[in-house]
Amino acid sequence: MKTPWKKDTTPAYASAEKRQAKRPGARAQINSGRLWHSLRDVVERSVVGHLLIDNKTGKDGPLISYRITQHDWYDLKRDANRTPPGCHPVLRLDIGPYKLMVIEEDLWDEVGEMIDPS
Repeated sequence: MKTPWKKDTTPAYASAEKRQAKRPGARAQINSGRLWHSLRDVVERSVVGHLLIDNKTGKDGPLISYRITQHDWYDLKRDANRTPPGCHPVLRLDIGPYKLMVIEEDLWDEVGEMIDPS
């Protein structure tokens, strides 16, 4: 039981994963993505298909910045492709008060085609 006068000791990354997993169509990956068949943090069903989401938060507080390298994105994309039934990679960043989701341009184009199929 948590008492109101005790400090919450839940790490920021765990809170971010729980918040993301509560979205409609989303579920947390087993053991926070540490198993070969359950990679990264959250899988979410959306109108454009399944999304494999990797959350990034600060260890000692909010992130101030985050650098995305080509290798990191390649790894995320590979993991998304390996996750059944094949997912789109998404990087979710908590930078200060902002909650950002990074997707590929091809996925954004699919969203645009769904809205205006002309």
